[in-house]
Amino acid sequence: MYKKILMLFLLFSTQVYADLIINEVMYDPHDDEDHKEWIEIYNNATFPIDISLYNFSDSQSTDAIKTCQSFLGTTIINPNEYALLTDQDTAFYNTTSFNGTKVCVDDITLGNGLSNSGDSVSISNSTFN
Repeated sequence: MYKKILMLFLLFSTQVYADLIINEVMYDPHDDEDHKEWIEIYNNATFPIDISLYNFSDSQSTDAIKTCQSFLGTTIINPNEYALLTDQDTAFYNTTSFNGTKVCVDDITLGNGLSNSGDSVSISNSTFN
């Protein structure tokens, strides 16, 4: 019975590919723990993605993603391009020449603050994709 169910599941299942990939995480910057944590996100899709339709979560908290208060920018990540996700009060952009999409969470920390001893992070839209 279980073999038949498994075979049916395998026949009708589809592969899922991630459109947005968390590529890098800076959770423990040397000089300023509070204002230089960041997440690099890669658009693996063949179409632009508006990341403001997504949420960022760590193991304890969820935040909406939007443009940073310190500058007006876009929340669109084009295909095969990168974005940096930071907190609202970040000082990171003052010290880097990153030219991609720059977005922030709607809070002063990424999630509940990224733990230096381990954390889980994710990006999801309203349908958890």
